[in-house]
Amino acid sequence: MNIVIEEKIEIAPELLQQCKTLEEKQVIVHCTVTGVPYYNTFRVWPTIYLIPEQSDKKSKLLHHFNIALYPDSQPIGATGKQHFTLIFAGLPSGCKYFDILEIIPEKGAFEARHIARNASDTYQVIFN
Repeated sequence: MNIVIEEKIEIAPELLQQCKTLEEKQVIVHCTVTGVPYYNTFRVWPTIYLIPEQSDKKSKLLHHFNIALYPDSQPIGATGKQHFTLIFAGLPSGCKYFDILEIIPEKGAFEARHIARNASDTYQVIFN
């Protein structure tokens, strides 16, 4: 017979608040990229940022899902479209508009400009 004892773990309130604040400040960008099936590949460089308008502060990429990170790449599927998600560090509280810029030494960078900030900090972007 197995006995399960549940222990209650106490976490300092200031640590819980800090974690909540960090989580709330992340920006989620759901992306779609389109291309020619089987001929195009795609990837994202770690040098992709959210850049608030009228600010020098860059929000760096924290996580990427369903997309390769440079130097790797992956093919665009048979439909010619690929969906992926990028999670960035939070934007400054006063930010009203921002750009998504991939800063790379070649052509074909992901770029979306003048995105209006919303209350949820979750966005849908289509790259052609």
